[in-house]
Amino acid sequence: MWIAVTGSCGRIGPVISEGLMSAGHRVRGLDQVERPASLAVHDYVQVDLCDRLAALSALRGMDAVVHLAGVPAEAPLQTVLDHNVTATFNVLDAARIHGIGRVVLASSNHVTGYYSTSEQVGPNSPLRPDTLYGFSKAAAEMLGRLFVEKCGLSVVAVRIGSFEVRPTEPRHLATWLAHDDAVRLFEAAVTAPDVRYLVLYGSSANRRAWWTHEGWDAIGYRPLHCADDEGSDLYAEEQGSGGESLQGGELPGFSLGNHGPTQRSS
Repeated sequence: MWIAVTGSCGRIGPVISEGLMSAGHRVRGLDQVERPASLAVHDYVQVDLCDRLAALSALRGMDAVVHLAGVPAEAPLQTVLDHNVTATFNVLDAARIHGIGRVVLASSNHVTGYYSTSEQVGPNSPLRPDTLYGFSKAAAEMLGRLFVEKCGLSVVAVRIGSFEVRPTEPRHLATWLAHDDAVRLFEAAVTAPDVRYLVLYGSSANRRAWWTHEGWDAIGYRPLHCADDEGSDLYAEEQGSGGESLQGGELPGFSLGNHGPTQRSS
């Protein structure tokens, strides 16, 4: 397949691009910046996906799209609307016009970040975004569903957990997504047959996970890693943290003001 990977120069894009090529696909990288010499893709287009006509041109000839581009952390409202909602609309509309068979959207666990860590959440749980970033990813998921219902697209939305080489903090015992598991997940999401619209959480097989595995069987995703096996040094720190908290975590800088816990970028 010819697969476009948007945001191919970001933190996740190079890993997914290389993994898709290793699986035998041809990859066109898309990003706003000039192509880095280290980026291994078959083809590259420097493009601002907020520009509808530019997005339409850049995605011509593709069989599938892995849409990773966007603002990956909390930002002012207009910023997340432009880069996480408008750009997603442009990608989906280009897929409609070009007849692209599958669009995989990079969503986020922050669409349900206001659930407690004592709760288990699945794709059908009510949305509880913890930030404007989380809201924008929820809106992107709904755009995906709209294009499925009205235009017949095939869309998989992956609510990505903590994409890390290895778990490095107690939260990762529940949220970790190993790099090679991420490749397995996105390759499965691109190639699985008979998928109309599907939302799933993207993590490794963590035994302490807050999220169900609903949707994994539908695309044949089989992760090989578990945070418990590779983050045993984090157990004592987890036990010493005390009490339950929010799944989205706590970081300063929430753009709605100082009104409680805020989000993490992974």
